[in-house]
Amino acid sequence: CSSNRLTELDVSDCPELTNLECGSNALTGLDVSHNPDLQTLMCEVNSIPELDVSNHPMLCTLMVYNNELTELDLSHNPELSYLDCDCNALTELDLSANPLLEILYCNWDELTELDVSNNPMLTCICCFGNMLTGIDVSNNHELRYFDCSENLITGLDLSGNNALQYLSCRQNPMTELILPDNPDFFRVRTLRAEGGGFVGCYVDGLSEFTVFAESEDSVVFLGWYDETGALVSEEDCFRIQDGSYTVLTARFEGGAVPGDVDGSGSVNVTDAILALRGAMGVIGLTDEQIAAGDVNGDGVVNVIDALRILRMAMGIA
Repeated sequence: CSSNRLTELDVSDCPELTNLECGSNALTGLDVSHNPDLQTLMCEVNSIPELDVSNHPMLCTLMVYNNELTELDLSHNPELSYLDCDCNALTELDLSANPLLEILYCNWDELTELDVSNNPMLTCICCFGNMLTGIDVSNNHELRYFDCSENLITGLDLSGNNALQYLSCRQNPMTELILPDNPDFFRVRTLRAEGGGFVGCYVDGLSEFTVFAESEDSVVFLGWYDETGALVSEEDCFRIQDGSYTVLTARFEGGAVPGDVDGSGSVNVTDAILALRGAMGVIGLTDEQIAAGDVNGDGVVNVIDALRILRMAMGIA
């Protein structure tokens, strides 16, 4: 009954139902508590705010993307192998009770962490557009497709994921990326950023291997340098078609030194005084001074920043 205009759906008289496909309707709720034999549930693209699948131990496929879910309890679904919960409002996703999970889509939710250590059969993880600060995939040796772009990930170790064939990890504040030891697909073992910028990577099988240097405000990209220090390319979007590298470093220069409010190149007591005067409204600070003085990263310069800068200047930070 997919792609209709259903606003309600009653399946309470179908206790032997194993497959329910009701996506692309206008459902604002769905009660499947009387359908314990469900193996496939596809209710994507509706307006469902909550869904109880605790009575479905044989559930294998669950597609709930584009709904209004804020939580999803999967602790009673040990047979689950396919999950698509994209585009909801999930802040947590516990997959510890789903060891058979092979395919995971949880893009564009509000996740701050994602634990896949108990899901060794995963071949696909798509988690882009969340707020993840890191993700450990060291126990996912079957992983072939991995997209973690547009998160807050600062570092990623994929050294144990030699089955990986597709990777996208752009638009993260990433300063180090360790890639699989698989020269058929990966032409670089380690990507690093030096001087205020970030690195990313896009790999699509044998067809493309591209590395990205992404600059912060007022930071200038200098180029890609190999492990010997030789300049390899000045392109921030560098598609590598020939050769391989043990280490490839994206070097940047410029940008604000944390705490250096006066722009002298070092942090001293004068910086703390300027930050304090700016925090108290005695003087106005430029955008560059705010970037340097905002050492706690909350977007403004306040007394706490001034005290931290003073401690930095005194060598006790």
